[in-house]
Amino acid sequence: MSVVGSRLSERGDKMSSEEHEKRMVKLEHDVAVAHQKAVASESAKKAVLKKAESYTRSQRTHRLCQQGALLGRKLKEPDLLTEEQVETVLNVAFAHSDVKEILKKYLDERNS
Repeated sequence: MSVVGSRLSERGDKMSSEEHEKRMVKLEHDVAVAHQKAVASESAKKAVLKKAESYTRSQRTHRLCQQGALLGRKLKEPDLLTEEQVETVLNVAFAHSDVKEILKKYLDERNS
């Protein structure tokens, strides 16, 4: 006898085998529905996480493009310079103590 059937018998309730079978079918259906909802919920969670990841990546791309545009305006003719030349210009610029100080100040403000 099943757990459900034995509990019902202990209480003195009597179920016909047909009623018992109907109840078991209903419970099995409820379990299947709950499983489907869990799978759907997991899929929805994955979709939301993927969307958030995509949004974060888009934000980063936008920030890099904006900062690259700022650098391009300061370089005057960025298309004529190689990547190594731009890196050299930036190394010289960032070697100055006043640039280091202002950068540190901005980062400290951001981190506090």
